[in-house]
Order: sequence, then C-alpha cells, then structure tokens
Amino acid sequence: MDMKGLLKNLFNTNPKTGDRFFFEMTGTFTGSFSSIKRIERKIARETYAEGGRNYQPVILAKQQTELHQLVLEKGFVKINPLLTTMQAELLTSSHIFLPGVLMVLDKNKMPTRMFVFENGIVSDWSMSDLEAKSPTIMLDSITVQHTGLVEVPLAGLLST
Repeated sequence: MDMKGLLKNLFNTNPKTGDRFFFEMTGTFTGSFSSIKRIERKIARETYAEGGRNYQPVILAKQQTELHQLVLEKGFVKINPLLTTMQAELLTSSHIFLPGVLMVLDKNKMPTRMFVFENGIVSDWSMSDLEAKSPTIMLDSITVQHTGLVEVPLAGLLST
C-alpha cells in the first residue's frame, strides 16, 4: 500500500466534519464514513483427538470458505460503488475482487489505525435522498464482502 497516495486521496475527497473513517477500494470508490460495523477477522478452527498418550485435542485452522462483511454507514462518495462494480462484471462476465483500505482518523484527520483486505467486492448499498448542494453522493450504508481484515502497523508507514 502506498501511504502517500492514500493520504492524498483522503484530503482530495474532503471528508465531511465528524467523519472519522476513510475507506478506499481500489478502482471502485473512495469515501469517508461516520460509522463502520463488523471490523473483525474470523478464523475457523477444528479439533481432533490423536489418541495414544495425547489427552488434549489438536487444534488446527480450517481453510476459509466464507467471506466476511464490512458495513460502512453514513458516508460520502464521489462515484456510486455498485455501478462501477456492476459495469466491470458485465464487461468481463466474472466477479472482480479488489483490495481495500480502511483508515481510522483522529480529530485532525490523521490516520491512527489502518486495516486492509486483499480481495473484496461491494455486495449491496442503500442511498439517501439526493440533494443539489453537493457533488458527492450520501450513502446510508455499503456492505463490502471480503476475505479478511488485517491491521497494519502505522509506525513506519507515516514516516515514508
């Protein structure tokens, strides 16, 4: 991830007052949101008993078979994310999974935490009423399905 490019996009999108979450999904949309739900990572586990002298079960990680969901609420974006995704899918006749970044901002709009995923897709969205005062679109919610969030330490990224 290019931190300077992300910060440039952050300030170019002009997050609205009070929005503390900046989200970018490569090639689909960039926006700022006031609420994020389901920031989580689940790893399925399975156990089995070896037998013999091993009294405790052996715990193994299962292969991931389900997508996780990230729900972004009350935000502003420049382009409707589902239209971009649908156009790409119609042209290629396949689902297009893209990487994404979620940054948590402090009151000075500087990143304090960052989460990334490698493969994600917009699955649904709902939009509020349109108004002529702003060129951006106010979204009530966007649901992004992804393969799993990973938190990235910001210590070395901000200085580069």
